[in-house]
Amino acid sequence: MESLAFLITILLLILLLSGPICLLLTIGTLRDFTRGTVFNLGRRVLVSGIGFIGIFMCFFFLTGSVPIFLKFIALLSLAIHAWAIDREYNKIFSSRFRRDPNGPRGQS
Repeated sequence: MESLAFLITILLLILLLSGPICLLLTIGTLRDFTRGTVFNLGRRVLVSGIGFIGIFMCFFFLTGSVPIFLKFIALLSLAIHAWAIDREYNKIFSSRFRRDPNGPRGQS
């Protein structure tokens, strides 16, 4: 029974901490420090790997039969992961929903 409790603890820690770790890795200061180097590739691989594992855990908790509070935490973690990936790869998602201040394309 202790090993099952340990496994659940590890899964919950991955769910809770993977999103904030990804966000910390996408802070502007760290991005500027690693710009144009091998560290930039390493940071991107780390963000992508942690993000993939975290999103997988989010879907695991969202589709499983767990209490509603854990589903809420999984949704919050999924949103944090999407935000971190959006920050890392230059606004993939948010640029799609942003309003163009110059009006529709083709209008001058």
